[in-house]
Amino acid sequence: MKKFVLLLLIVQLAIVGCSRQNDRPTSGETVNDVELPKCSDEGQCVYLVNRYSQKLLTYNPKTKSIEEQQNIPNYIYYEYNTVSPFFTVGNSITNGFSILKMDKNVVDEVVRLKDRKNEAIFPLATNNERHFFIHSYYDDSGKETKRAIAELIQDRTQDIPNVSGLVSDGAIVKDKLYYTVYNESSNSFELQSLLLDNLQAAPHTEAENLESGNVYSLNGELLTSNNELIFNDSMQFEKKTLNYIEDELNILIQIYPNEQADLVLDVIDTASKKQIGSVSGVIDFSIDQRVVTVYCEGRIEHINIP
Repeated sequence: MKKFVLLLLIVQLAIVGCSRQNDRPTSGETVNDVELPKCSDEGQCVYLVNRYSQKLLTYNPKTKSIEEQQNIPNYIYYEYNTVSPFFTVGNSITNGFSILKMDKNVVDEVVRLKDRKNEAIFPLATNNERHFFIHSYYDDSGKETKRAIAELIQDRTQDIPNVSGLVSDGAIVKDKLYYTVYNESSNSFELQSLLLDNLQAAPHTEAENLESGNVYSLNGELLTSNNELIFNDSMQFEKKTLNYIEDELNILIQIYPNEQADLVLDVIDTASKKQIGSVSGVIDFSIDQRVVTVYCEGRIEHINIP
């Protein structure tokens, strides 16, 4: 299969989600050679990414409704498990990948991969100062031949040497980049690490035979996971469909479908493990200061972080 795809497959929901801040999109703009979604009320829309369908859309905060969503087949937006303005985008079949930055509702193409056919790039780990990606290479038949870790350096990417295997997920904790590698023979994951100030060194193996490749950073600690939990020796949380940790606010944001097939967003205080707020019918969300703004069809809700 031609792609390392981070899609979450449960149900296709006719739901769209939350938003991203202020400067306004302009009809007719293109990013990665693809026209951005338009807004009928010029200057009044913001760009959002539907967190579930992984599609870009325009959302009108005045009418609290979606104006237009990019529904190009196989054209997918990929994200970090940390709240970040950086995404990658490309076609899961034909490639053509770019790194994008969405800030103040402007979508900027930061890096466009030179080989539009035989390369792809996906978010791996970020602390919002340094940004790492999975860089995949393919032959002309579509078979993946190599998977590397690349760092974003200004307007280019640079592959890290000595990384090998099927890199899966990652997290930055203090001075280390942690990442997991899938082992096909054992159907498990190996946890490896690199010092951020010595990425040229050989990776260090931290753990083997992990059930899941998902890893997270919280309060200077690494959390691994299985299919049900996110945990380490001192804490654990139930794992949901989408899980985002906001380190500075000490919150866990989780998105998942409920029994009615509505997308629900929960905000959890990671210290007390208590739910701070919950919203259903979610499209997207953003964080500003100590407020989580949740964009839904027909309404916008705000969850204040104590």
